[in-house]
Amino acid sequence: MNFGGHKSKILVGVGVPVLMLFILCVVTITSINSIKNTEAWVEHTNEVITTADKILVSAINMETGMRGYLLAGKDNFLAPLIKGEKNIAQLIGPLQKKVSDNPKQVQRLVTLEKLLGQWKNNVVDSNVSLRREISGATTVNDLASIVGQAKGKRYFDKFRSQIDTFINRERNLLDKRKSDYKVSQEKNKQIDSAIDWITHTYSVINEAQGLLANGIDMETGMRGYLLTGKMEFLEPYNRSSGIFSDKASALAKTVGDNPAQVKLLDDIQATIGTWRKDVVDPLIALRGEVQSGKSMDDLAILIGQEKGKVYFDKIRKTLLAFVSEETELSALRKTENHSVTSNTILTTLIIFISGFLLSVLIGLYLANHVLRQVGGEPNEIAVLATKISDGDLTTKFDSNQKVEGINHAVQVMSENLKQLTGNIREASIKVSTTVRQITGAISSLTSAAAEQAAAINQTTSTLEEIKATSNQTLLKAQALGETADRTSEEGDRGEEKLQQTVGAMQSIREKVQAIADTNLELSEQTKQIGQITAAVNNISHQSKMLSINASIEAAKAGEAGKGFSVVAEEIGNLAEQSEESTGQVEKILESIQAATSRALMATEEGTNEVDQGVELVEQTSEIMVTLSEAIHETGTSCQQIVAAVRQESVGIEQIATAMNDINEATTQSLTTANDTKQATENLGEAVEDLESNINAYKI
Repeated sequence: MNFGGHKSKILVGVGVPVLMLFILCVVTITSINSIKNTEAWVEHTNEVITTADKILVSAINMETGMRGYLLAGKDNFLAPLIKGEKNIAQLIGPLQKKVSDNPKQVQRLVTLEKLLGQWKNNVVDSNVSLRREISGATTVNDLASIVGQAKGKRYFDKFRSQIDTFINRERNLLDKRKSDYKVSQEKNKQIDSAIDWITHTYSVINEAQGLLANGIDMETGMRGYLLTGKMEFLEPYNRSSGIFSDKASALAKTVGDNPAQVKLLDDIQATIGTWRKDVVDPLIALRGEVQSGKSMDDLAILIGQEKGKVYFDKIRKTLLAFVSEETELSALRKTENHSVTSNTILTTLIIFISGFLLSVLIGLYLANHVLRQVGGEPNEIAVLATKISDGDLTTKFDSNQKVEGINHAVQVMSENLKQLTGNIREASIKVSTTVRQITGAISSLTSAAAEQAAAINQTTSTLEEIKATSNQTLLKAQALGETADRTSEEGDRGEEKLQQTVGAMQSIREKVQAIADTNLELSEQTKQIGQITAAVNNISHQSKMLSINASIEAAKAGEAGKGFSVVAEEIGNLAEQSEESTGQVEKILESIQAATSRALMATEEGTNEVDQGVELVEQTSEIMVTLSEAIHETGTSCQQIVAAVRQESVGIEQIATAMNDINEATTQSLTTANDTKQATENLGEAVEDLESNINAYKI
């Protein structure tokens, strides 16, 4: 076989999982065997513990039988003693062989056997022999005295201690082996379940034997107390009776899945309760009376009635039935466990063989299918692919040769690449030319955008200047409007003053007329003329002041106030003339009588002048009304000018904002044009790189 071929590689690829499946199968079977070995050791430990418990129960039975015989003197009370001795002899030898892998445990069993022998020879045999020789109450009392020395109790306490040590050692080994089993086991639920049930059964058997041992302890303690009357002999009875009910209840929960066993445990508790009530309590009470008066013969007669033996035989029988059923369950579960283990191994082998055959078939199918898909030798396809990757597209293919699969696809790819390369080469040349044209156009666009940006900047600056000028014009127009308002107000006041002047001139006219009327009486009314002269002088002064004010208002009115200025000047002249006239009047007053005629003439002239002044003042008043109207119209025009200037300022502000927006847009357009120019240059470089790469392909 060519191991470099594609088919061989596929078969190797399929074979590796098959090999891993084989390794998994071996590991699984090895683990199951390890589980079986661990299970065997766990079972071995449980059997050792169970046997040790049986030895303990048998020894307790021996002690119980001995004490019953010592009390009653009947041979049927020796049955537990004989049976217990026989059971111990049958159990110790096999147990020593079973723990032969543990020298310390073997040594303990040897010591235990010697201890039991010493107890049998030194205590049991002597007590039984003495009881056989007894005849009469006194000898029974002597026997009670010997038992009361507690020699057997010391031996038996030591025996219990040693058997407890032995059992605890085995329990420790059991815990260790269970731990080892958990470490080595795989995730097999059926095996785990079977082993859990076996462990459960061993636990139930051990608890049942412990329950039996407690019952025997109760009977042994009672008999020891009945023999000796010492409370320490009653200690096993008190201890076991205190825990018997708790152990029975706990065991009932353990076997809660088996109603028959639960019922049996309830019967056991009822039997023990009846035994304590009908046998133990009366015997213990009687033993107390023995110490206070009654004899041991009365006690022996009561025990000889075998009431307690009947109950305890029933207890033993019930417990043995309980243990027997659990033993049968244990055997059944062992068989099930072995069956599950065997089936697991068989199933693993079947799965491995099926997987192996299926993998081989799939591998062969995949190899043939892949070769058809490839369409030729992989080496030839690899050479062709290498040429294509190196840019060599000059390979010629035989159109008459029929190819398929990957080989055909590679050939088609080569032809398509050749055609595509030619098209890309032509397209790159066109793109290169177009890029150069676009670059030139963008350069022109960039220059134009730059010039436009400069022009817009200049326009924006000019608009800023116009805006500043417009703002100044607005301020001046507002000031002009305010001045026009003030001028209008002053015109109104000037018109009012002229009206007052007209009134004053009318008053002067009346007074001058009065002077004319009273010239004839001038001589008689010289004093009155003096007063009138003073009044005229005052009026002249006021007229002069009015003339000055009118001149000032005319100056403020500008061209429109020139006519009013002439009138004001004339009014001023009139005032001066009035002062001259007043001076003349004063002179006339000095020579009133001599110049009456001249005074009358002067009065007439004054009257004429006053009439002219009144006429001039009225004309001035009309002019002032016209001037006031013109000033009001001027104020209105100024307000319109202010509104127009303000609107013009707002328009200029909007134009400036628009120009700023145009400036920003132009700047952004210039930036975009520069970016486009850079992108075009990059595109040109990319086209050059594309041409360089395309030129690397040979077509």
